[in-house]
Amino acid sequence: MTAEVSQEFEWPSQGHEVSYEDIRQIISNPREIVLIDVRGREEFNMGNIPNSVNLPLDELNDSMSITNDEFLKKFGFIRPQIDTKIVLTCRTGRRSGIAYGHLLDFGYKSVLNYPGSWNEYSERISGKL
Repeated sequence: MTAEVSQEFEWPSQGHEVSYEDIRQIISNPREIVLIDVRGREEFNMGNIPNSVNLPLDELNDSMSITNDEFLKKFGFIRPQIDTKIVLTCRTGRRSGIAYGHLLDFGYKSVLNYPGSWNEYSERISGKL
């Protein structure tokens, strides 16, 4: 029996989505990538992808106009810089798709969406898919 070797996620040069397999690589080899879950706090607290942070979609726009210190205090992580690599997730991929557009509007350049989001991730890790 050989041990499974996890490859490091390679940021794509084109496209705007990641797969379940990509998410597994990101989790296994966290680097300079911020995994942001845009579900509400209650949803996030009921279960989330490892290493993800929570920035609810309904607070995203306002979060861009507060100071870095206020952002840290409110959300518990450092606001990503414009050049930070960001992967967005939610429950089904709908809200993270909306957040993707908002972040591009704010000038973020390296943003990807995980359309399978929490539903796919939780089903795959529990063996239901």
